[in-house]
Amino acid sequence: MVTNVLAHPPSEFATPGWVWSLQFVDHGRALVSSDCNGSIRKWDTASWRELPFPEIRFGHLTGFYRVSPLISPDEGHLLVSDENGNVNVWNLTTSKLLQTAPLHKWDIYKMHFSPDGKLLASAADGIKLLHWPGLGHAGDLNVHTLANNGMAFSRDGQRIASAGNGREGVKVSDVATLQELVCFPGDTEFFWPMFSPDEKILAAFKHPNQLYLWRAPSMEEIRSQERRTER
Repeated sequence: MVTNVLAHPPSEFATPGWVWSLQFVDHGRALVSSDCNGSIRKWDTASWRELPFPEIRFGHLTGFYRVSPLISPDEGHLLVSDENGNVNVWNLTTSKLLQTAPLHKWDIYKMHFSPDGKLLASAADGIKLLHWPGLGHAGDLNVHTLANNGMAFSRDGQRIASAGNGREGVKVSDVATLQELVCFPGDTEFFWPMFSPDEKILAAFKHPNQLYLWRAPSMEEIRSQERRTER
């Protein structure tokens, strides 16, 4: 096991506030970071030198600290939400605000694109699926009643994992039908579920400092079990 190996000196990656999100772009050649003060910065992953990033003004937004800004799959747009449950879309070429879409009743906790880039999922008072581009409504995923602490698509785009509170734990749902498939119950809050690249492991963070790992059943396994149950 290798530990305490820094990919770059911390001083070269300094940000004004706590870092809330990281996103690789440009086929892994750059990393975009955002912090609690609303600063978004871009870094070259070979040299870890800062790269130019379009100046986006967030002065009219509130609650920015709570949200992880998201760059669109074509890397041409920046999505940022606010505490009123809106998603704001900027053009990264012109730095102009293109759209403000009201989606939720309160601030959005997490946003995530599907692998094919055609769907955007947002978590707040429920999980919404939206068509991209345009942010047209594609469906609602209402499998958690207490909290919606993030979500992630599987690599094949057929499943979506979501995190909640207590016995609702972490759930896996069918993207096509929006029906719950599997539940991994817990006894407290889970956050930020994620599938491994080979889709065999599902991970989620649990307060205060625990990482949970489960074997993630494939759609074939789930369908097979459903057929056996129906007999």
